[in-house]
Order: sequence, then structure tokens, then C-alpha cells
Amino acid sequence: MSTPRPSNKVAIRRGLIGAVILVVLLAAIFVLLGYVRQAQPSAAPPNPRPASMAAQPSSKPSEAARPAPRIREVRELLRGRAQAVRTGDRAAFLAGIDPAAPEAFRAAQSRLFDNLRGVPLATWYYELDPRFATDPAGLAPQPGDPDELWAPKVELGYALAGIDERPTTRPMGYLFARKGNHWYLSSDTALGPGKTWRGPWDYGPCQTLRTQSGLVLYHQSGKASAQAVGAQLDAAVRAVTAVWGNGWSRKVAVFVPGGAEELRSLVGPEFAANTIAAVAVADSVNAREHVATGQRVVLNPDGAAQLSPQALSIVLRHEITHIAARKDTVDGAPMWLTEGFADYVGYVSSWIPVAKAAPDLAAEVRDGDVPEKLPADADFQADANTLDLAYQQGWTLCASISARYGQPRLVRFFLDVSRLGKIDEARLGRITQRDLGVDLDGLVRNWQGYLHSVLR
Repeated sequence: MSTPRPSNKVAIRRGLIGAVILVVLLAAIFVLLGYVRQAQPSAAPPNPRPASMAAQPSSKPSEAARPAPRIREVRELLRGRAQAVRTGDRAAFLAGIDPAAPEAFRAAQSRLFDNLRGVPLATWYYELDPRFATDPAGLAPQPGDPDELWAPKVELGYALAGIDERPTTRPMGYLFARKGNHWYLSSDTALGPGKTWRGPWDYGPCQTLRTQSGLVLYHQSGKASAQAVGAQLDAAVRAVTAVWGNGWSRKVAVFVPGGAEELRSLVGPEFAANTIAAVAVADSVNAREHVATGQRVVLNPDGAAQLSPQALSIVLRHEITHIAARKDTVDGAPMWLTEGFADYVGYVSSWIPVAKAAPDLAAEVRDGDVPEKLPADADFQADANTLDLAYQQGWTLCASISARYGQPRLVRFFLDVSRLGKIDEARLGRITQRDLGVDLDGLVRNWQGYLHSVLR
């Protein structure tokens, strides 16, 4: 057996001593670091949770990150309802209706689907905004003992094929009910009257008459009026375009409601049903982007039926002028100009003598009572006699401008004033001076001269 060499024992002893020294030094360093860390002031309070828990996401994501179940499920319900309308799937449409809802509501929804079959739709959809909702706690008890009720803001969006360049939206006061894991549409009246917009399809089966320039939507009871409108519509659009120019869609939808309730739903309760034969409406107007949505000419079913073909032609041209100009104008301009210009377009190519078209004004002028000032807006909102006279004054005033300065300058003057909305008399006078070269007194004198010349 061999004996180890002394040099190897020395190396082992030195290695052990070095290891011990290294351990002692490392321990001292850790102690020193701990002392320094305790001595330094903390910039923020320590996290009481373990680091692994602090890094975990919340177990309850916000609705912005992921829709809550009812938002997702009601959106899916509305998506299916809209698709059923677009594809003509009656069973799918009715499947979204609460089985426990009153029979009157279920029957109305069934009729609604059937009534829509005659409407040429480019699109039909619903928009849900969960940020706004009606508290269902104040509603009357609902049938069927629902597990949950929800009434978020809902809007219907639709566009008529070949008419609407953009969809229009209307409010729908829907109440949804959850039964177990399923959501249903339970009511469109529970939130109160007027919360749900009613279209023509809510009042009966819809039929349409197509022309080159648009369509007429009506019920069977209004077929004769619809045919009369259809025979005039293309010529009316051409007449308006001849004055206004091509800078509009040149497509018009005319609605012929079946009665007074439908008429009010389409145009609002302020409509003077006993004095006006038709009205042009729009759901929204964005003057900055020059966009108007939901534009319709709505006939008064009682008044329109009494119109001669010539009178109907003038009414259509008047209302279509409002449609052509609406995206480039703002509400609030003087009514003698906005209504007078529309009447001017209605009469300009009719060749009806002024004395016949403006009999009340003609009688006053013959009696020596010539207007001495511009018509006031209040004159267009008074009784029927004052209203007729105001319209006659407005359109003859516009006719006098066209006769003296030419039709293009009348159009420019109308646009320069109407795009500003409500303005005071001083600003109107400055525009008149700039566009026509006269002040307001001079404008009135020119009008008086015109009336004497055409009514003498």
C-alpha cells in the first residue's frame, strides 16, 4: 500500500479553510444587506398579498372587457330577431317572444312580421346600449313571474332599398324578461306610451308602388292615393332637380298612412292635420356632414284624397324641395323664405296665374292692402286663414326675387340664408345686400312692385 504524499494533505487542509472563510464572508454580506434594506425608508407600503397573488388578474372582468351574460344574450336575441326579418323566418322571429307575454302583444308581433313582407328593406337591425336603461322596479308586475327584467336602450335601424343612402334609427321601448337561462322580448308598451316608434308596418300589411324616382308605401285602403302619387312622382322629382340641381339623391319615399293615429306616429303630434295636405320629415340631420336620414314625404290621407292632379303635383314638388334642400340647410331660417321657396318650386312650372294661386293675397292687393313688411314666422303658425295668406306671401316674395334677379340668384340667396339657421334681421339684411344688392326695405318694395304687375 502506498503512503499519501505530504503535499496532497496540505492542499486538502487549505481547501477546507478556504471554504469556511467563504461561508463566513457570504453570511456577513447577507446580514449587511438586510441591515441596509431595513435602514432605507420605503417609497410605498408593502403589498400585503404574496407576489403570486398580486400578479393574478381579477376574477370579475368588467363589462367593457367582456359583455355581461345578459348583455351578450339579449344582443344575440336582437340579432336573431333582425335576421329573421331579413330572411323571412317567421318561426325564428316568434321564438324570441316571451311565451308568457299577453296574447295581444304576441298577436301584434305576429302581424308585424307579416306586414313587413311587402316592404323592400336594404337592412334591418337593432342597436343595444346597456349604459342607459329604465329601472324595471317602477313597472307594473309582468306576467309569467320572470326571474329578471331588463329595459336597456334599444334602437331599430333600417333602410329602404333604393331610397336610403344611410340607415335611419328609431327608438324602441323594449322590455326583456329572463326565464331560467333564456331571455325573451316581453313587451314594447310596458315602458310607457310613445317609447316605441311605430312604422307603417305596425298599422297593417304594407304594399309598395315603385317608380324610377322612388316608391310609394301604402295600405290597401290608400291604393287610389298611392296610384295618384305614383303617376306624379317622377315628374315632381325632375321639376325639383331643374331648380335645385343634381346635388341630392333624387330618390323619394312617400308614405300614405291609413289613418290619423298612423299619421301622428310618422310625423309627430304637432302636425296640423286639418290644414296641411302633406309634410316632409327626417329622423336626423347632420348639417356638418350634409347628411339627412329617414327622409319621407307623408301624405295626410284625408287632405290628399281631395286634391286634384294639379294640386297634388304642387304639393309633391313643395315637399320634395324640402327633402332636396334639407342636408344643406338648418332649421330656424325665416319661414317666408323656407316655405316660400318650396312653394315657388311647386308653382314655377305649373303656369297657374298668380291671382288664381294666391287668391287671398290677390284680393287684398286689389283692395289696396299691399304688404308693407316681410311675413313673420308667427303668421305661419296661426289659424287657417292667416296660414294660407302667409304661404301666398312667401312664395310670391320668392317669385319676385326670381323675376327680378333670375332663378339661380334666388337659389343662392335661399341657400346662403337657410344654411345659417336662425339669424337676426341685421344679418339677414347684410346677406340680402350682398346677394341681391338691396336692403330689406328695398326687397319689400321690389315685392310690392311685382304684386302690382301680376295682380293688376
